[in-house]
Amino acid sequence: MTDFKRTEVELKPRGKTKVTAETLYWKNFGSPIAVKDYGAIDYVDFSQEQPYNLAVTSSSKIQIYSSVNAQVNRTLSRFRQRAFGGKFRRDGRLLIAGDEEGDVRLFDTQTKSLLRIFKGHKGPVHRCFFGSSETQVISFSDDMSVCLWDIPSETRLQCIQQHKDYVRAGGMSLLSQDVVVSGSYDHTVKVFDLRNNNCVFSFDHGFPVESLLLFPSGTSVVSAGGTSVKIWDLLNGKILCDLREHHKTVTCLSFARDQGCILSGSLDKHVKVFESGIYKVVHTLDYPSPVLSLAVSPNDMVIATGMADGLLYIQNKKESVEEQNRNLKINKKNKMHYKYRVYNQYKPEESDITVINDEHKKLPRYDHYLRTFQVSKALDCVLRKYVQERKPEITIAVIQELIRRGSLRAAVAGREGKSMVSLFRFVSKYLHDSRFQAILMDVAFILIEIYAQKLGESEQLQQQFNNLKSAIDQEIKILHIFMKIRGTISAVRAGIYFNKNPDICSSTDTLIPNIIPR
Repeated sequence: MTDFKRTEVELKPRGKTKVTAETLYWKNFGSPIAVKDYGAIDYVDFSQEQPYNLAVTSSSKIQIYSSVNAQVNRTLSRFRQRAFGGKFRRDGRLLIAGDEEGDVRLFDTQTKSLLRIFKGHKGPVHRCFFGSSETQVISFSDDMSVCLWDIPSETRLQCIQQHKDYVRAGGMSLLSQDVVVSGSYDHTVKVFDLRNNNCVFSFDHGFPVESLLLFPSGTSVVSAGGTSVKIWDLLNGKILCDLREHHKTVTCLSFARDQGCILSGSLDKHVKVFESGIYKVVHTLDYPSPVLSLAVSPNDMVIATGMADGLLYIQNKKESVEEQNRNLKINKKNKMHYKYRVYNQYKPEESDITVINDEHKKLPRYDHYLRTFQVSKALDCVLRKYVQERKPEITIAVIQELIRRGSLRAAVAGREGKSMVSLFRFVSKYLHDSRFQAILMDVAFILIEIYAQKLGESEQLQQQFNNLKSAIDQEIKILHIFMKIRGTISAVRAGIYFNKNPDICSSTDTLIPNIIPR
């Protein structure tokens, strides 16, 4: 008796993605370490001094983590309500944060002491930053104001009220202590001169502004809100670029690689890496939950990402190949002992008869069902969600085998509920894929022939037919567009050919399709 022939899964080529140096760089970050917190991670920030500790603001506290082992070193809990936007000073010794009561609190990170409380806002303070002089603090509040505070005297120096909605983002120039940028839910980004409280520039972002980044050069600012990330030129007050790579609200921004890259986190669970200058996506980091906050360590070795479900992800960069080889040479030891060596190993000659040890390979479950002629169960096996999403080639291979056997109609018929929905969903989802289209069109015809008579019996079946119809209509629209493009290209090629060969125009019995060069 011959052995059962396994189902051959043909792996059809997909579109190749271009591998660049940036892609390899970001792929070098290892698997993230997940830390669970009590509430959504509002803000994360790295200290600019070694060992680059990480401040994580969540719920009514700020925890300072070690970037080396992801352990909590200190906890700042002097908040009666929610805390927002914990930010280190450049030397890492002080930390500023806002709260839901409208206060701005200043902490000593070494002793966990509360040094100052700046009172004056009438709404929650979501963001606050140290100024370039490091003796001043700027705060942005839901009371639509931007305030400047003096740390030694604990007093408010200035208050700017030119926004018409919550102010949730901002920053202070590192080059000049007189330049402040703020972003508001009134869709505007405003640049203020503190010397006269005047608004120098006002940009319309088009969406509520969630986050801002100022380039250290002071010439550009990056704003995020809605599904858009925009770069503005502060010298002439014009937009440089509008990046729309996310499909949900962009919540946070961060620099990396010495401002060579801009990272944007979104509620669509992705972090996009844009290369500065060309402003193109060079890599995408995927996460299991909506991203609320994001930061990269000054040495670019750690990425911290805060989620809406309270998870904090810390990713450390792996050692480069050169470092691994260097460490391998240092730590390499010859562990080979004489008793493990194989001496005088026999090599077979041409005249020898060799017996190949053909071990029995375990059949996949779908092949087991095909071997026992259980065609419906074989199809059910490859219609599981995991197989559909990760390995659709296996599902197509089994369908092809059923077509070869003449058993596809029997496997498709008699389905109800979840089994029927899975089949319809697979056909609707991959009908547009050119690799599978020819096969799935045959399956679609069989589905229509078998289940069209039962349309009035189930709303679920009606919904699946509507989805299938939408997928087919979309393909028809795309084909119409391609036909128009093809006709336009043919007309252009014909015009070029006639211009080069004017004598052909006088010939009336020459057909245009025959004269167009292939």
